Amino acid sequence: MKSGAAKIDITPKIGVWLDGIPRDKPSDSILSPLYARVVYITNGVIEIALIVCDLIGLIEKDVRNIKSAIFKETGLKEEQVVIASTHTHSGPSTLGILAKKEEEYIKQLPVKISKAVNEAKKKAVPCKIKVVYSYEPMISEYRRLMDKNGKIWMNWEEFNREDIIGPAGPYDPEVNVISIADFEDNIISVIFNHTGHPNTLTGFDYAITSDYPGEACRIIEEKLGGTALFFNGAQGSSDIPGYNDRNPQGIKKRGKILSESVFEALNNEEYTFTDKLGIVKAKVRIARREVTKEQIARAKDILKKPKPNDKSLRDGVDEDIYAEWLIKMVDEGKTSYLVPFGGIRIGSAYIFTVPGELFTEIGLKIKKYSPFNYTSIMGLADGYVGYIPTEKAINEGGYATRPGQESKLDKRADEVIIKTAVKIAEELL
Repeated sequence: MKSGAAKIDITPKIGVWLDGIPRDKPSDSILSPLYARVVYITNGVIEIALIVCDLIGLIEKDVRNIKSAIFKETGLKEEQVVIASTHTHSGPSTLGILAKKEEEYIKQLPVKISKAVNEAKKKAVPCKIKVVYSYEPMISEYRRLMDKNGKIWMNWEEFNREDIIGPAGPYDPEVNVISIADFEDNIISVIFNHTGHPNTLTGFDYAITSDYPGEACRIIEEKLGGTALFFNGAQGSSDIPGYNDRNPQGIKKRGKILSESVFEALNNEEYTFTDKLGIVKAKVRIARREVTKEQIARAKDILKKPKPNDKSLRDGVDEDIYAEWLIKMVDEGKTSYLVPFGGIRIGSAYIFTVPGELFTEIGLKIKKYSPFNYTSIMGLADGYVGYIPTEKAINEGGYATRPGQESKLDKRADEVIIKTAVKIAEELL
């Protein structure tokens, strides 16, 4: 096996609009740089380029444009490349969900990222691999809370704590780690995965930052060398705890905690030599969420009313945004979507890629039924179809479960996705 790694600065200029939280003005500072990080790995037959950007996400069309540039630069085909995002809520508006899409910024990504992939490929040397895991339950939690009347509250909302029964679902605290080193024990890359929402700063903050995943990568690279690559998990129903530490100090605190969990994991097991490598891609057609005439009529009525002046929020969205999302989905005129999924095998590790924000409980079921002992979910990968909730969560209600552009797959999509994940895993055995 051979591997190489690289990273390239993709920090935008101050003044771009940020996405992830409603804000009433564009960015005004840079708190930390944004990077696209690349790990290239081959066993002499199969080649894989794994790329993660410090961005909120990328739609499939923009992913294809980047992969086209990578092919021209390196010869790597689209099916050999995975491009994911960390999901920072303080990066440029690359999805255009809550702010105008920064098209000019996106146009710069193909050239930059393809050069980083080429560098990683050229640096590839014989390597050995360690696959380990630990747990980190402090920096994230299941964010859907149920009260004694069965109502769902998000952990950032104002509610009566005495009425809360507890979380409405499970949280995934696993930290999965793949460490790759050369034969002299020099670290080439540390690939690590955790489930959470990098939205430390609020809608009243306008700084560009990679948030706590970027801080964790910085600490790991500083201590171990090489390139640290973080990818997010099934984080659609997980978040940082409530309204605690929503400031730059909170970024450093969470980044330090996450990096320490990686170091703890790396203290276990020895490096092994393996040629087990594989990548499988699959496109699956999934029906669109059903909507009623009443829901459409209500959304149109809401959009006729004047919008609130102050759009900066600490989390969540207003009713006018929900209405806009629903009408956008309906106006698409689609009855189904062809959704790109994938699977990567590196040694004893299996990574299932999903182009959206999978609810945590779905990710846990995939891990349960996977034939691999080390299974990770890579969210925000190779496109974006929005939130993917369970049917149970849709019936319960709450943020990210209403039908619309940002939650548009059928309510039984979770069943299809779990079966797809297990089938791909079996192909990679």
